[in-house]
Amino acid sequence: MFLRQKACMSLLIVFCISVGSGIFSAPHARALEFSTTLADTGTSVSTNATIRFTTRQAIAGSAIILVQFDPAFTLLNTFDYTDVDMVVDGVERPLAATPGLVVSGIIRATSTVTGVTIQLGSSANIQSGKVVELRLGGHAVYEAIGQRQLQTPATAGKYAINIILDGAVNNTEDKQGMVEILQN
Repeated sequence: MFLRQKACMSLLIVFCISVGSGIFSAPHARALEFSTTLADTGTSVSTNATIRFTTRQAIAGSAIILVQFDPAFTLLNTFDYTDVDMVVDGVERPLAATPGLVVSGIIRATSTVTGVTIQLGSSANIQSGKVVELRLGGHAVYEAIGQRQLQTPATAGKYAINIILDGAVNNTEDKQGMVEILQN
């Protein structure tokens, strides 16, 4: 009984720390660890987002990485590759409007999806066990300084952020995290 209470208390503490700081992590088959951090978790504010995950399986060249925010978030149609940095195991990866051999392309998702699609360059695979960090917004500074940010929802609450990895080891997998938006 004592061990079960101790385990429940530990989970509660981790959850409170994670939600209180705007970070949530959850297990997944392809992405071993997943976290989302918003620079500002207030309502109706412009903010930077950092998405981090560790791959369990390799992600092949030309594969798609989709970061999809709850529709209550707003991402300007002008959001482009200059507003995104991709760092793999501490090394910046070059980005452009369209993918090439080693350059990955950033494609702004349609107006029906609030998110960013990254298509890896044809030889820009990511090996298993690598930490991938995506910086979205003004703190994207590699090659160009980000000019546009994500707009948080107008209402306080918990909102989903998904990461979808397509093309790694013959299938598509996704992972959902939650972020809490607090009233200003």
